[in-house]
This record gives sequence, structure tokens and C-alpha cells, in this order.
Amino acid sequence: MAAATVFNRNFSSLALVLAFNLAFALTSFTSPAEARGNGTAASYTVDPSSACPNGSAINGGRFLAMVQARAFNNGAACGRQYKISCIGGTNDVKEPCIKGKWVNVTVANLCSGDSCDTFTLSTDAFDVIAKHDAGRVQITYKRLH
Repeated sequence: MAAATVFNRNFSSLALVLAFNLAFALTSFTSPAEARGNGTAASYTVDPSSACPNGSAINGGRFLAMVQARAFNNGAACGRQYKISCIGGTNDVKEPCIKGKWVNVTVANLCSGDSCDTFTLSTDAFDVIAKHDAGRVQITYKRLH
């Protein structure tokens, strides 16, 4: 009987550790909802309509970003600023990054759909960190506020 009690106690502890590790693994994927991380970025032409109040007017319509629904968080991300740098390509474009360049962007819209990148940057913002013809690049980012 004592052996069964020890087994159950050890099994319960193991189950708790495994559950914690699984929860950590499921929440450790980076998105702009987090303070920093890596991801991908593409560019877009700023549309006057926006999911954020005055979204397309922020920064004079320049240096803007759209984010995925998870990061957008029902509009809570509107106005958040991120510092973004290109770290590599995602296609055949040779040396797609403009080395050493960072751009500060403000979240101004929601990117809806299944093909959204971590950030979809206004053309002005994308062109600061990468060659325009790269189309899509790997990035690193950090939240400014």
C-alpha cells in the first residue's frame, strides 16, 4: 500500500511538471503581443481605412504596421510602437536586408486572413530595412511602448 502512495505522489508531480512545460511551450511562440522576438515582415500600400482610430493618419501615413489578430488584441495594439530590423531573406533575393538599419513603426491596422506576417509594414517602413523587391523578409523586433 505504501508503494502505491509513493507512486501516485511521484506520478502527480511528474504530471504537474509536464503540464507546466507544455503550457510554457504553447505560449512561447513570439508575436508582436510580446515585447521582443523574431518573425517575418512584408510590405503594403497604406489604405485610408483602418481598424485603429486615425490609423492611416499616424506618422503622416508613413512608418506604419499591420499585425495579426492575436497581436492586435481587439484594438489594444493600436498605437504601440516597435523597432524592427531585417535579419535575412525568405526567397531568392540576394542580400535582401539593408544591414544595420532599424525602423520604428506604429501599429495602425489589423491584418486579417491566414497569410499575415508577424508585421506587415508600410512601404516606407519596409524600404528602410530591406530591398523593396525582397517582398518578404525575416525580422527581429522589440516593443518600444
